[in-house]
Amino acid sequence: MSGKSVLIQVLVGLLILSFNPVNAEVTADPYGVMTSVENNDTLEVEVILSNDADVEIPFTVNFEKPPEGEGQQRGPRRDEVDLDGMMFAVFQVQQAYAWLAESMVGRVVDDGQLDDYRNANDWNEVEFEDYNVIVLAAGQRQNFTQQYNNNLERLCEYIDGGGAAYFETHDPNSPIHSPGDIVNNIQHRTENGTLIVSPDPDDDNYSLFAEICHESQENNWNEGEAIEGNAWLHSAYNENQFAEGVEEGTLEWYQVLANASNGQPGAIAYGYGRGAVLVLGHPTGHTWENWTQDGMWGSIAGEILFYLTEMAGPKWLMTDPEEGVIGPEDSFAVNLLFTPVDLEGGVYELRVVFEMEESLLEMSAVMSVETPVASITGTVIDEETNEPVEGVNIDLHNYALLRISDEEGSWEVGDMLPLEHTFTFTADDYLPETHVVDLGEDDIELNVSLRHSELALDPEEIAIELAPDDSQELNVTGTNAGNGPLTYTTDRRLLGDANAEPWEHRVGVPAGVIAEDSRIQGAVFVNDHFYASGANNREPLIHVFNRDQELVNQYAQLGESRYGYKDLASDGEIIWGSGERTVYGFNTDGEEVMSFDSGISPCNNLAWDPDREILWVS
Repeated sequence: MSGKSVLIQVLVGLLILSFNPVNAEVTADPYGVMTSVENNDTLEVEVILSNDADVEIPFTVNFEKPPEGEGQQRGPRRDEVDLDGMMFAVFQVQQAYAWLAESMVGRVVDDGQLDDYRNANDWNEVEFEDYNVIVLAAGQRQNFTQQYNNNLERLCEYIDGGGAAYFETHDPNSPIHSPGDIVNNIQHRTENGTLIVSPDPDDDNYSLFAEICHESQENNWNEGEAIEGNAWLHSAYNENQFAEGVEEGTLEWYQVLANASNGQPGAIAYGYGRGAVLVLGHPTGHTWENWTQDGMWGSIAGEILFYLTEMAGPKWLMTDPEEGVIGPEDSFAVNLLFTPVDLEGGVYELRVVFEMEESLLEMSAVMSVETPVASITGTVIDEETNEPVEGVNIDLHNYALLRISDEEGSWEVGDMLPLEHTFTFTADDYLPETHVVDLGEDDIELNVSLRHSELALDPEEIAIELAPDDSQELNVTGTNAGNGPLTYTTDRRLLGDANAEPWEHRVGVPAGVIAEDSRIQGAVFVNDHFYASGANNREPLIHVFNRDQELVNQYAQLGESRYGYKDLASDGEIIWGSGERTVYGFNTDGEEVMSFDSGISPCNNLAWDPDREILWVS
């Protein structure tokens, strides 16, 4: 095959630079799992974590919901409250204003879905895992409190494993503390409350709780609306205990849903492990008997229970173990346990997050239940030699899933939905290939041939001595000896000390130490200042340092990523950052200039190309 040549005019001197990305210290095999499981069956998939570093790496495993709007077909998302097939338990031995089993839960579920426990000793007999939500009346007699505390460890294990609970805590400083040692420690009685969250997913203070209530009662449950009831609260909660719980790792998250008249939190939802809890400083049963019109707390029993089931979980996916330590240059097996129990037919996806001290590894876990699936297999070859290509990365768009071709060039993805799928094939020394496959219910083959481009320069080196203020124009011919298109750039390099070798260390800023942020992930130098993105204990910030390495400013990052921007890039005016699907552009004061959908989730790498004036993302 004849090569193509191109004439390049340059000023002395010309430097052609290329490099390979550094591999992550921890890799997973397989990277992403797709399965098909029958209801009430169990499937175990082994994931091998490999550590190529010379130090041991501790890790923990968590689950996150995948980003919305990526085009996957997922499990059925119910637009309306649906409690069918669920089980609920109510623990209450003293009536107070009303029995919650009758006035709250019993009004929205069938008799066969509710177990009513009115004896303190019932705590010892109940298997919490039998229930989707447990409802507790916390202002109870001493023997009830004693039995609750005797079984608190079991209850915490149930919540941590994906269970849910609703607490009405009555008067302040209840002896019954909810998981995480949460207590209604503020004495305050108020007739009405105020909803402080929004049902609109585009709002910063969006809450699924408000969305569910608003969908049921479209004229109510908007931010700022009063929650009427002449004794809505008998107590409130100090918010610091929730913030400290998240900071210390006892709680996963929290959200204040509604405040008392003095501005103190009255209704708060929070995450404990993989479960969810909602606490309310409400006089037990009062609103369920007396304030049941739309917009009042007594009208949303079903919405509360449904919200908790949506926030808790998952119960269909577990890991064994949930944490571990990978030895130096060693591997560690983690089992993913898929256990669907009476699920609706559909496709369910979660992101499995292996969190290390300095990094994280996130991959898709997809389970099809009573849904047709098919497999795609194939071989990758070199188009010129027809030889198989080993080590090709096969990336499935819209999922955190990757396969790598073996020594025969073979690859496979099984248990895929009969939909349109897009694959990208990349390998060192080859050009990327993208293929769109319309998969039906039958298995298919997708064989791919890779091309390459090869640049040959003539002359290969230039050495000319120039007099001061003199210049000389030279011609360099670039020939493409490959069988694929060649894209090239030229790079002008500075002279003297500024012309350092690639990756030569010139200056270091201990940004994490200065900002007290253990996860600094991206940095740029703009207008004589360093800008660094940090996770900041899941409250991501931009840290600003001057040349003297002093912290001169901090501001919150844009977007919803828990861990913040994984990388930063800048054209000298706009700073770009992303750790999710959306890429945000902001000025040096942190004000949003623009944003766009990258089509990649998560978007972890950014680079500004000053010659083409293009922002590259991956």
